[in-house]
Amino acid sequence: DDSCGNLSFFDLCKRSSSDDQKDDDDDAAARHSFRSSCKVVGVKKVGHEQLEVTFRNLKKKNADDNTINRYRNTIHNTTTNQYNYVLCTVPIWNAQIDMPLTGFDSSHFPMAVPMALDMSHWIRSTKVFVALKEPYWQQGPGDSDPRLAKNGGPIEAFLPQVIATNTELMDMYGLNAPTGNDPHPIKGGVALISYTWEDCAQKFLSYQEEELVHMLLDRVETLCERAGLPSFSQFLLDPTLQTPGAYTVWRWSLQPQYHGCAKAYQEGIEEMNYALLTYNKAHAKDSNLYFAGDAYSLESGWLEPALRMSLDAT
Repeated sequence: DDSCGNLSFFDLCKRSSSDDQKDDDDDAAARHSFRSSCKVVGVKKVGHEQLEVTFRNLKKKNADDNTINRYRNTIHNTTTNQYNYVLCTVPIWNAQIDMPLTGFDSSHFPMAVPMALDMSHWIRSTKVFVALKEPYWQQGPGDSDPRLAKNGGPIEAFLPQVIATNTELMDMYGLNAPTGNDPHPIKGGVALISYTWEDCAQKFLSYQEEELVHMLLDRVETLCERAGLPSFSQFLLDPTLQTPGAYTVWRWSLQPQYHGCAKAYQEGIEEMNYALLTYNKAHAKDSNLYFAGDAYSLESGWLEPALRMSLDAT
């Protein structure tokens, strides 16, 4: 199916069970994976070695619309195919809402596994970025160390690249941004002016994006003034925020592919989490369903457990 291509969050592996031909062309044609132009809406166990996957094509709203909601559902445009094996990397809360697993019995899913899925807790998190016209962390007076003044003179105030606060900003980072093929390249880098989790991130959900960025920039200016640091606004690409790419707000809780940032573990479900971690080894040979990605590990939110689970699944 050329409309689906390769997908970032759900990969279907192996060949279709209806394809008995062994030549390379037929085998390659029978492999399926899905891009964000398609949405998997169900996985069903229909036979000893068969899984039925239903997916829905998503239609792009506007070629110039770069928001996360750039696709809309075409509710009646669904397709169902059968496969020998399915590799699932869907974050758990997204799978619970949009991708029900049906037709599996207790030999495929012992009680601890669905309980681990049902009881998982996903963390809220918000990141607020602003584009810079120049990297403020490279503005110190010294040649090799911005903290050192030249010619033995007084040390000049400068903005540190990393600032940790006990305010609603929480942590602030200066980052070099690769330009790549971005239509609005940011040569001066970006500042992550606020990186918050859980309750701190929850406070920001009711604000419109531009309103939130202006509010946080005011907090940064106040912080700099109190600390005797240079004004932060002088380094902004556009203090008015009207230039395309001047800011980005990323709210994990509002992303339809995730519904949260990373899995956190609640008390009393250690055995259930371990059952999910060891699912591939213990039960995937019977269910033909394999889990991969950090969501199914014991250390969600990090690259290393995602890679370990991928190796485990393959």
